[in-house]
Amino acid sequence: MGGVARVRRADRKRIMMVAGEASGDLHGAALARALHAAAPVRLYGLGGPQMRRARVRILFDPTRLGSIGWSESLRRYPVFKRLFVRVCRILERTRPDCLVLIDSPAFNMRLAEVAHQLGIPAVYYFAPTAWAYGRSRAERVARSVRKVCSVFPFEAQVYREAGADVAYVGHPLVDVVARGLRDEAALAEARERLGLPQPVDRPDLGSREESASPAQPVVALLPGSREQEIRTLLPVMLEAAHRFRQEVPGARFLLPLAENLAGSPVGQWVEDRVAEAPAPVQLLVGESLLALQLSDQAWIASGTATLEAALVGVPQILLYRVATSTYWIGRMLLQIPNIGLPNIVAGRKIIPELLQGEATPRRLVAEAVRLHREPAAREAQRQGYATVRERLGEPGVVDRVAQIVLQVAGEAGGGEGAPAPGKGLSRPGAEPRDGAASRGGDEGGAGP
Repeated sequence: MGGVARVRRADRKRIMMVAGEASGDLHGAALARALHAAAPVRLYGLGGPQMRRARVRILFDPTRLGSIGWSESLRRYPVFKRLFVRVCRILERTRPDCLVLIDSPAFNMRLAEVAHQLGIPAVYYFAPTAWAYGRSRAERVARSVRKVCSVFPFEAQVYREAGADVAYVGHPLVDVVARGLRDEAALAEARERLGLPQPVDRPDLGSREESASPAQPVVALLPGSREQEIRTLLPVMLEAAHRFRQEVPGARFLLPLAENLAGSPVGQWVEDRVAEAPAPVQLLVGESLLALQLSDQAWIASGTATLEAALVGVPQILLYRVATSTYWIGRMLLQIPNIGLPNIVAGRKIIPELLQGEATPRRLVAEAVRLHREPAAREAQRQGYATVRERLGEPGVVDRVAQIVLQVAGEAGGGEGAPAPGKGLSRPGAEPRDGAASRGGDEGGAGP
């Protein structure tokens, strides 16, 4: 009986997943559930609490280390370097049938090159934004990755032209939002629990006609999931909330804290700032979708959450502020006029973007008051959201990605094309390649 169990365990495809940020943890968890549902697999790698709950053996959680720019990343370079060395050792020792890379381009593009050298096929899900920064990124990915799963149609075209084997799968938020939306009864219960007023003009996904703006609007504050952006943008949002209450005395505020930050030092810092805030702000842990559904408008750090708000149908204001050097390097490299994902997907500006020096309490309040008082401004955003939803693809995204991953893992046949046992990384200056990789000391012990 034990022999049968061992055979069955050995027959499972071993898939290593690497997600470095909270959004990657969300998408990695959804993919993990789809993989488990589709085939017998053994999943392990880097991720956060959501991937752990989705039965991924987490060797290290990097989601608390996230940074958002060149200057910010340089300050933590030694930490990321040590982590990269450890992950390379794990990759070389365990030789997965497939490596799944999720976002985090600075880390994962290098890891893809190491995997390619080791003969380990990689699938890149949420590949680097070559459509924003130029073709060189796409060409680099094409040289080292077996398959690119593209979430935007225009992204797929860029990678295809760069020579990558690419599949346009659509954006998984389509599935995440559809699955996570509460019905009216659940929303009514949540409002009662949180002491929020019942809505006057909160359309369900923009489908009902709007009347007057509510006298007691609810505003969702989403300052991001990375420590640096939270410490930068939360004070701006809290001061703006105080000033907005002076213009709209009945306003209430919800702040969904990313689950990976709960109990962490930055999470405690957020709780302390909220406790000191003069405006009434309620914290919700890991409930960004609920907060958006309950809100009349949202103030959001640039990132995936802006697409989430678009799919829910809540009007929003985007904020983005990083180190000055990071911003100007980005502007020099960026080849598109907007940075907000809803604006990029729609092909035009549908939500306001407050960037760098414009991301101030004064400017934020001015935009928020306009959004509150002008039905036409809210309706214009919701009309733009219809275009966004159409361009994010059909439901069933993670199931399509899971099938691609399993196909690549099956083609690998347990490491086809990998260097012979005993051989390792040969690139000059590469990570340790012999017994050092198997002496232990990595997070998670002996590996999968």
